[in-house]
Amino acid sequence: MIFQLRHLLLALLLHVLLFGLLAGGAQCSRKVTAPAVIQATLVTPGKPVDARAQQDEQRRRELERQRREQEARRKVEDQKQAEQKRLEDQKRAQEEKRKQSEFAEKKKKEEEAERKRLEEEARRREQAEQERKRREQQRAEALERELQEETMRRALEREEQARTQAEIDAKVAAWQVQLQNHISKFWTRPPGTTQSAQSTVRVQLLPDGTVVSAKIARGSGNPALDRSVEDAVFRSSPLPLPADPSAFDRDLIITFVPAE
Repeated sequence: MIFQLRHLLLALLLHVLLFGLLAGGAQCSRKVTAPAVIQATLVTPGKPVDARAQQDEQRRRELERQRREQEARRKVEDQKQAEQKRLEDQKRAQEEKRKQSEFAEKKKKEEEAERKRLEEEARRREQAEQERKRREQQRAEALERELQEETMRRALEREEQARTQAEIDAKVAAWQVQLQNHISKFWTRPPGTTQSAQSTVRVQLLPDGTVVSAKIARGSGNPALDRSVEDAVFRSSPLPLPADPSAFDRDLIITFVPAE
């Protein structure tokens, strides 16, 4: 095989261009890679070499390599971001779980405190109610005792008053008899007076027994008898006083019975 000079020069120029492209690609790449294998094409004398097509193919391969490297880096970055997001999500879930646990514990404590408060309040109300009932019972018992004592006191007073009044009535009755006997000494029976006739006279006295007034309160039907009774009362003045001063009464009602 015979090589012509121009073919050798052209091949040399092609190799220089390829080395230049490789050197430029190595400077632009972020990652140092092994130099690409240069494939030389044996040029047959008389057949032209397509240098542009080889350059385009080399450039296409370099771009494809860079694309695969970027894709690989993007996948790694996506995996890192996914892992970071997973960790962040896990952390947020743990934090949310912790907050929920704290909230549940806090709510449980608040409910327990509220339950104890309600129980304590119910206990105090029950104690207050029992104390109120006890005081009411004491007041009722005290009132019952007071009523019993008052009833007993009034009964004793009534008994005492009745006894005193009975004594006074007895003394007044005895004084009435004494007055009737005294007035009878000054009375003159009118003619025609029957034994069944009686005259009631109202007498007003001074403290010393002096008769101030003597008026018939209920007549006997015999005017002469009634007048004789009034005259006898005035003539018998002053009337005798009772032995017990408590029996004295300045306003007397005396029933005068002639038969007596």
